[in-house]
Amino acid sequence: MKQKDVKEGHEKAIGNQLLRALKLDGKFLRHGEDDDEPDLLYSLGGKTVGIEIATAFYHNRQAEIESQLALGKLNSGRFGTPLGVPGDQDKVILSGAQWGLDEKCANGYAGDEVWLCIHLQAPLLEISEAEQLADAIIIPARHKFARIYFGFHALEDGKGFTVLRRF
Repeated sequence: MKQKDVKEGHEKAIGNQLLRALKLDGKFLRHGEDDDEPDLLYSLGGKTVGIEIATAFYHNRQAEIESQLALGKLNSGRFGTPLGVPGDQDKVILSGAQWGLDEKCANGYAGDEVWLCIHLQAPLLEISEAEQLADAIIIPARHKFARIYFGFHALEDGKGFTVLRRF
């Protein structure tokens, strides 16, 4: 498996989970071209909708470890893989989410309707903490997204992917 396959698999999983959480019946068409298309293209309600995915991690090392696990280049130990989560994890993940949002909003994407999904890869967050982070996000005044979603995997109640906010 290649890095590109892992990235595309992650993006598609998040896109599918977003649509499921929104109770929308979309058909995955294809991955976007690297140039100017969003990450994913779906057929939704008779139109093509692009979804751009941005994942915020606690830190770059977490992203590297999760990528290596997915590629089979690292084995998780009996007690998991230590990620070295920073002491002020809420501020760190919020900073990563804000950076990802700002970066994506500065770009232009081809397509009639493009959504953005900011995904928190933050397994230690509880729903109430994640909701507070979503409230603290600042949406740039200028962007070309028809919808912006902020979500994460709620582990405490078994809900799976949870959409926290739509902006």
